[in-house]
Amino acid sequence: TDDVMVYASWSKGFKSGGWTTRLSEPILDGSEAEFKPEYNKTTELGIKSQLFNNRMLVNAAVFYSEYSDIQLNVQQGPSPVMQNAGDATIKGVEVEMQAIVGGGFSFNFAGGYIDAEYDFVNPDTLIPATASLPKTPEYKFTVGPVYEFGLQNGARMRLRADYTRTAEMFNDSLNTPELRRPASDALAAAVHYLSPSERYEVVLGGTNLTNDRYLTTGSVNLGAGQISGTYNRPREWYL
Repeated sequence: TDDVMVYASWSKGFKSGGWTTRLSEPILDGSEAEFKPEYNKTTELGIKSQLFNNRMLVNAAVFYSEYSDIQLNVQQGPSPVMQNAGDATIKGVEVEMQAIVGGGFSFNFAGGYIDAEYDFVNPDTLIPATASLPKTPEYKFTVGPVYEFGLQNGARMRLRADYTRTAEMFNDSLNTPELRRPASDALAAAVHYLSPSERYEVVLGGTNLTNDRYLTTGSVNLGAGQISGTYNRPREWYL
């Protein structure tokens, strides 16, 4: 219809193989540095809609992906080595909503749930058989309410907040405990002043207002006994 579209798709693709160019020690056989292509097949069902005289947008999708020979960086001694870590099944759902409620209120919402598991772990890698896929939180959602109102001089004020919740995840393929990122919260807010002529706008806002700190990247150097990581940005403000 003009307001609702339902779709289904099936696709497959690959990521080409190659050779690791950073090695911890000389090799005699070039195949030791080689990694094979990664393959994926994905099925997706979804809906896209604009409802209530275009006052609400709702998009949703469910997907199912099968990966084979998935490529991941695995730390070997002092060197990160690209390897075919194994096979994995990834399935989940995503939802996106935007709505104009009325009275100056509107909101945005986006959320996703993902179930990602190894079906097979390559025993030639150092990845534990019970490991989780890196950088893959089980869920993540964002809520963003907005309130806008007019002033007597014809200007407008807009108040906005954004809250994001992300489940725990691991930053590396080895699932190093020190590099685990716990469930995290991110809160941002801003006040907008839009001039009567709309020739200028002034915004005062802040990000990571809860000052929640967590690792966003990480690596482990087994040869040197070193674990390093990078933290997210702290509480900040802007004008």
